Amino acid sequence: MVTLTIRLLPLIMDQREEVALAARSRLGNQHKNLLRKAKFLVLPLFHRSLIRADELALALAARGYREDRPVTLPRIPVKSSADPDSGGPFRGSVFTSCF
Repeated sequence: MVTLTIRLLPLIMDQREEVALAARSRLGNQHKNLLRKAKFLVLPLFHRSLIRADELALALAARGYREDRPVTLPRIPVKSSADPDSGGPFRGSVFTSCF
């Protein structure tokens, strides 16, 4: 989850620029008070970040990710060419039908 946080930091910074531009275009320099300016920047940014986090959580859940379960990949059985049942590395392939 730490990698997701690091991955999303540039997106949050881009959203901050978008929100700041929207606030400047709507309000101009009407509000000289720093707290009022912060309110128009922080609340929309926090709202967008929560929406993005919710969408990401739904996408991860849809793909079967659970934080309490470790990620393990299934083992693929590999037959060696020394097995008598395998018939060599090219058994049943295009190479045997050509020759």
